[in-house]
Amino acid sequence: MVNENFNARKCQDGFIPAHSEYRLRLSEQESEKMLFWNYYINKKYPHRMTWNTGRHRYLDNKWVAQILQDIVSLKRLPQEREHVQRFFKYFCRMNEIDMEKLPGPKGALLSA
Repeated sequence: MVNENFNARKCQDGFIPAHSEYRLRLSEQESEKMLFWNYYINKKYPHRMTWNTGRHRYLDNKWVAQILQDIVSLKRLPQEREHVQRFFKYFCRMNEIDMEKLPGPKGALLSA
């Protein structure tokens, strides 16, 4: 997550600083449970789970909210879980996402 005052138009060096509070670190075990294809789907080829071309993928804000919501359920320590829950709420507020109406993930892996 970037700071509230980050202006992408003024970014000349390509470095995007992370928010001082809203940042996460997953353990190796947690990261293995977060499957990209649970969230991402190529609309042209919905049953393909390959990169094909390009180095970067755009993630819809709803997908990021779904990812954060799933990370909340992964965290076992109460303080970590609360931190991710605050991050999730902040992200939804900043991106005008209604947490109560957020659909579940519908990525290629879940559609297969």
